Amino acid sequence: MHFEFRSQIYADASDMHHAIAIAYLLDSGGRDEWDRRAFLASHSAEACADEAIVQWLLDEPAWANPRGFSRVSLIDAYAELLQSGSAA
Repeated sequence: MHFEFRSQIYADASDMHHAIAIAYLLDSGGRDEWDRRAFLASHSAEACADEAIVQWLLDEPAWANPRGFSRVSLIDAYAELLQSGSAA
């Protein structure tokens, strides 16, 4: 198993899921920190994860299985961002 996203290899699945959450937040949450914080404040961790999964087809088995991708881990990554107040 390799933990790769956007051509970058991560040490473990947690790091990869965190990178996915931040990348989607940067791509979809807005251009500046205020917009990203507003995006996080108006979405649950589950909603953020589900939106990223649908938009980026992250649950496609050919991509997800060799990388150890899971919806639960992506939800956890978003929950950490929400809890920390980080907007990348």
